[in-house]
Amino acid sequence: MAVASPLNSTITVGHQARANINAKTICIHSAIPRSTREIVSNIDNVICGDIDHPINRSQKGRQIVSWELNFSLTWPVVQVVFPLLGNNGGAGPWTLGKADVPVAFPCDLDLGPTAIHNLANCIVDKWSISGSKGGRPIMMKMVIIGETELGGAFAEDKVTIASEYAFHHGSLTLEDDSIGPPGADRTRSYDRFMLSVDNKLVVEYNNSVTYTDAAIGGRQSIFATSVPYVTAEDDLYIYYRDYDDGLNASFVLTNSDKILTFAMPQCMSIPRPASILGKAQQIRTPVTMMMHRGDNVGTRIDPLTITASGP
Repeated sequence: MAVASPLNSTITVGHQARANINAKTICIHSAIPRSTREIVSNIDNVICGDIDHPINRSQKGRQIVSWELNFSLTWPVVQVVFPLLGNNGGAGPWTLGKADVPVAFPCDLDLGPTAIHNLANCIVDKWSISGSKGGRPIMMKMVIIGETELGGAFAEDKVTIASEYAFHHGSLTLEDDSIGPPGADRTRSYDRFMLSVDNKLVVEYNNSVTYTDAAIGGRQSIFATSVPYVTAEDDLYIYYRDYDDGLNASFVLTNSDKILTFAMPQCMSIPRPASILGKAQQIRTPVTMMMHRGDNVGTRIDPLTITASGP
């Protein structure tokens, strides 16, 4: 078989792709499609004397537009993405508020020459930030739902290339009322974390092919980590298991551009004891905290507040 000429004319590789979020071009790690188109039919219940369903009894239904975007976190990316997550704050600080609404924005994906996907009126269904010890930076995942997905043009407008947030520059503080007065907080050692917010969007189509409206539903927010199972940290299972008041947690990411503080003042632990995995495996306590809102003499305490400062 002859080699195609010219070379690189019949394949597209990942480094050729580009992504715009709200008209700003950012570097991504991956983009995974969840888009599809429903087929309207009654295939399981039509009896026509034939084992196969007739095509003239099927037609296309709703357009389901959705993508999962993964990218490393930098301060310029934070400035683009965080105001779009369905929270209060605009340019920051960002909080999970009482009456948050989805934020609509365009998203363009360039999958190679003449393969542009223009997504209109995107909204964030869920998002997470995670990291672990090792050589990878802090990563962010964002699942978006769009109104339409069409071919079109890509207008590049790159954000500033800046330092990624590294795992080893983070710090974690968790409350430990068992060793002192209420509200005593201690810095903890950890080897991984994930902060996740699921907006649980209620998306309405009515009798339309594309979505007609959306609202944030029963939002669920979780912070999960893992700490060594040692005497200094043994409160994180037995004590956290039985404590039914709000526990305070704070997570900080630092780099040369900005310090990001994730304050979670009203958490309740989902308890699970440490596992013994092997002779040479460290015993670690899994810590999963479900964020709640609180009340201070009639004033709402938000489940999560993200503040940028410094450095």
